[in-house]
Amino acid sequence: MSGSKPDILWAPHHVDRFVVCDSELSLYHIDSAVSSELKAGSLRLSEETTATLLSINSDTPYMKCVAWYPKYDPECLLAVGQANGRVVLTSLGQDHNSKSKDLIGKEFVPKHARQCNTLAWNPLDSNWLAAGLDKHRADFSVLIWDISSKYAPETAVATEKVRLSAGDPEAGLVVTKPLYELGQNDACLSLCWLPRDQKLLLAGMHRNLAIFDLRNTSQKIFVNTKAVQGVTVDPYFHDRVASFYEGQVAIWDLRKFEKPVLTLTEQPKPLTKVAWCPTRTGLLATLTRDSNIIRLYDMQHTPTPIGDETEPTIIERSVQPCENYIASFAWHPTSQNRMVVVTPNRTMSDFTVFERISLAWSPVTSLMWACGRHLYECTEEGKASSLEKDIATKMRLRALSRKLVDLKLLYAIVILQLGDLNLNVVAMALSGYTDEKNSLWREMCSTLRLQLNNPYLCAMFAFLTSESGSYDGVLYENNVAVRDRVAFACKFLNDTQLNRFIEKLTNEMKDAGNLEGILLTGLTKDGVDLMESYVDRTGDVQTASYCMLQGSPSDVLKDERVQYWIENYRNLLDAWRFWHKRAEFDIHRRGSKSDEKVDLSKDKKLAQFNNWFTWCHNCRHGGHAGHMLSWFRDHTECPVSACSCKCMQLDTTGNLIPAETVQA
Repeated sequence: MSGSKPDILWAPHHVDRFVVCDSELSLYHIDSAVSSELKAGSLRLSEETTATLLSINSDTPYMKCVAWYPKYDPECLLAVGQANGRVVLTSLGQDHNSKSKDLIGKEFVPKHARQCNTLAWNPLDSNWLAAGLDKHRADFSVLIWDISSKYAPETAVATEKVRLSAGDPEAGLVVTKPLYELGQNDACLSLCWLPRDQKLLLAGMHRNLAIFDLRNTSQKIFVNTKAVQGVTVDPYFHDRVASFYEGQVAIWDLRKFEKPVLTLTEQPKPLTKVAWCPTRTGLLATLTRDSNIIRLYDMQHTPTPIGDETEPTIIERSVQPCENYIASFAWHPTSQNRMVVVTPNRTMSDFTVFERISLAWSPVTSLMWACGRHLYECTEEGKASSLEKDIATKMRLRALSRKLVDLKLLYAIVILQLGDLNLNVVAMALSGYTDEKNSLWREMCSTLRLQLNNPYLCAMFAFLTSESGSYDGVLYENNVAVRDRVAFACKFLNDTQLNRFIEKLTNEMKDAGNLEGILLTGLTKDGVDLMESYVDRTGDVQTASYCMLQGSPSDVLKDERVQYWIENYRNLLDAWRFWHKRAEFDIHRRGSKSDEKVDLSKDKKLAQFNNWFTWCHNCRHGGHAGHMLSWFRDHTECPVSACSCKCMQLDTTGNLIPAETVQA
């Protein structure tokens, strides 16, 4: 990186260390700023943090790229790619064990000298190091080295040693035989290993993105594109990859690799770096040349595409970590949304990207908001005590109300005495009950019941002070459960009053979207109307979907509103990548159609199978199952031109004889 802008790397297993790379390697330790005064040798990164220089390695000239060894031991081993194509293992002077000493100073040398553009350690087999080099017509551009390889004196370069201050000059070894050679007569500008398989390597070549499978190096999967720089895999979604070209970022889905699934807004200046946030799903940061702005693209809210041509939407915003131009940045591996940026003159800044705050009212009128991984709730002080939320208290009050409805005052008083001091006071008031219409007790209770916070206590005194046949104070106490109000109405209202009350209450429940109203509407068309109001008020398509599937007749399930809720819930599960949950929901959904006959005939099942997409796990070529079976009835080799794979012979089930063809 000599003569170029500095880069910055966090230590994989030390959350308080990072290295700055340009003409030399500088290791820093980050710490909390305990006071406003800086210690000697410390740099201010933010109001809360400082950095202290631990060591410097200036013995690796002509650096072009650096990669930190991914395992804990040895902890400070780095691979340095140089302008002549050599890869040197070096250290920052922190390790002194035998393993580290055996590796420090080791060189990996290509046949022909040219610039090393990128390095990547294999995350599963830490002995494998991939290097991407410039084009040479007689050599390969992707070399995979095994750092445990022994000294290989094949050429004259083996006698050259690289002298490093961290190791013994005579201990340096030169390796000239790579483990794998890929990409002949081409250039490699960027590369990364695919986490799902240790032998899959994604490389940004000169004119295409290529996936190399080390189990069969003669073949590769590739797509022609100019966006071949900075390839990086989303750590939370291993099939999603980002790359860039000039000012444009392309997002790829490796499951449908023919074209980008998304192209981000083109920037006026060339991009220099893109990186996925390791602590936040779907958050991509990008940096352009000569800029103090980092652009963030939030793909967390990406809906599931309905068709292949549908582009997902994203939320885009910009942050400014510092006033000066930014040379590079690096996300912190564990601290949420935290990064360190470095300027061309090596000034550093510790910065946290704050999440957008989403506000919402909960169904119980509490204000709630989300920030990062945390959910906060704000309620009015004194609005709801812990006692009122206690389920035991609720059950006691319900039991009390039922005793009062039966005019069993003595039992009610006993239940009240089991509660706290406030309920004992209510029991004392209740003990003075009299059925005289003009009594002082009745007048006082009618006035004071409105000051009670508990709806069941209000309903209790409303019932005791009401005139015969007039029970509106009980029936329309909205905070009393619907089932309790209906039970009261069934006991004390005549048929005409009961029908009128039930009809009015049903309409109120439907308008308010109160799920308790399902008791009155059932899972019928009126129930769908009620659920529609509930979804409009809360957006809870999950509850709506499960309720409608639970015992609803088939004509109700065919209602377009019900189908809309179900499909939206399925799409929501897909967007969250809860595919197993979506599958379980689909199974539950199919099981709910018990009254519908399912066609399980052989022809029907075969027709469904023919539309499935299938592929060979060896050559990775494929197509619809029906087409594949038709081809292999008359051929043995893969239908793709120039592919000699005998796909069907690799499938043991493909050679089985169908049972119906066996003669008895």
